[in-house]
Amino acid sequence: MFDYDIFEYFMKDFEKQLKGIAGESIIQLLLNSPQLGYRKILKNIYVPYGNQTTEIDVVMIHETGIYVIESKNYSGWIFGNENQKQWTQMLNSYTKKRFYNPVWQNRTHIRALSNYTNIDKSKIKSYIVFSDRCELKAVPPNTSECIITKIDLFLYAIYNDINNRKKIFTVEEVNQIEEKLKPITNVSQEVKNKHIQDIEKNKK
Repeated sequence: MFDYDIFEYFMKDFEKQLKGIAGESIIQLLLNSPQLGYRKILKNIYVPYGNQTTEIDVVMIHETGIYVIESKNYSGWIFGNENQKQWTQMLNSYTKKRFYNPVWQNRTHIRALSNYTNIDKSKIKSYIVFSDRCELKAVPPNTSECIITKIDLFLYAIYNDINNRKKIFTVEEVNQIEEKLKPITNVSQEVKNKHIQDIEKNKK
């Protein structure tokens, strides 16, 4: 059962640490909540994918599965649907920006992670987490494949998700998956530079 008193205490302590922290670091802090049970958390993972790499913001390896989390630290109004390649960030009546569909983006992440770990995609869950500074005006509803939420509701969402799932990994398997991913978390600057170059090439 979710203990809201513990949650409120955790959130008050968390808010003190929040100022100036990047989105994926906020998510990592939230995932340190003691109510989530046994898990391992990794950030900025460069997963090989073909001749390139795809970068995952945050991964939580849990006894109930692997949770792949894409952080979107945006402001303004957000519009998009599952079938659109580009979503829209509207900052005001005159300023619109496009960004790649994050549902598609995380599908690529999950496909790459599944290939790399040899773990079936059905055991990997997609989360898209937006900043509290934005308003989700038109985005797809949550599905069994993907949860789209804002940072203030993220911990509730993932806690409820975990508690509606059966354990599929042992503690030892959680540790083994973490060990397999660690080498592609602490990558060289050369790997990071190539990743950025590949992104620029794909934009052309």
